[in-house]
Amino acid sequence: MAQAFVTLHMMNIINLSFSENTFPTCWKHAKIKPLYKSADHKVVSNYRPISILPNLSKFVEIIANRQIIRYIESNKLLYSHQFGFRPKMNTAAAVVDLLDDIYFAIDKNLVVAVVFLDFSKAFDTVPHGRLLRKLACHFNFSDASVDWIGSFLTNRLCHTEVDNFASRKSHNRRGIPQGSILSPILFNTYINDIHHHINFSKVVCYADNTTLICSSSSIGSLVDCLNEDLASLSNYCKINKLKAT
Repeated sequence: MAQAFVTLHMMNIINLSFSENTFPTCWKHAKIKPLYKSADHKVVSNYRPISILPNLSKFVEIIANRQIIRYIESNKLLYSHQFGFRPKMNTAAAVVDLLDDIYFAIDKNLVVAVVFLDFSKAFDTVPHGRLLRKLACHFNFSDASVDWIGSFLTNRLCHTEVDNFASRKSHNRRGIPQGSILSPILFNTYINDIHHHINFSKVVCYADNTTLICSSSSIGSLVDCLNEDLASLSNYCKINKLKAT
C-alpha cells in the first residue's frame, strides 16, 4: 500500500512538471565530488569533477529523454554522422565510417588528411538561450517543450564536497548539467548544425569528439581546403561559445 502511494505521488509530480512546463527547483542542486585521475595530488586539473544529482530527478529526465529521442530519431533530425549517445550507434560505427572514407580516397589516388578535435569542457560552456533557440528553430520543438527544457537548465545550484568539507552554493549561469540523463541529447542538438559550416571536409562526430576528413588531388589544395575549414570551425566555435582543441 505504501509503495503504491509513493508511486502514485511520484507520477503526480511528474505529470505536474510537464503540464506546468516547470522542472522542480529542489531537483536542480548538484553535489560535485572531485575524482582523482593521476599525477600530482595537489594539482586541481588532475581531478575529474563528478556531478551527483538528486535521484528523484532522474525519473522525470528518463521520460523526457525518451520522448525527445523518439521525436528526433523518427523524424531523422540529427546529423547522420553523429554517432554519440544514439540508439544502435557507437564508437565502432564511427571508426568504420571514417575508415570507409579514407580507403575510398586512397582507391581514387587522392591525398587524404584527418584532423581530430575535441570540445574542451563542452557541456559547461553551452549558452542556454542559444540552445533553446536551436531547439525551437532547427528542431521545431513546441513552445511548451522549450519552456520545460528552459526550466530544467536555469536556476541550478551546485556545491563541492571534499571529505567532510563543503563549499558555498553557487549558481550555474550557463552549460548543461553534468551527470544528467538529458544532457547528452541536448548537446547533440546544440552542435547538430556544425557540418553546415564546413565546406570541404566531411565531419564525423561522437558527441563532443569531432573529426574532419578531407581529400584532394594534391597536398597543396588539401592544405588550403583544411585551413579554410578549420577557420570556419573556429568561427563556429566563437559564435557558439565552444573551444576546440
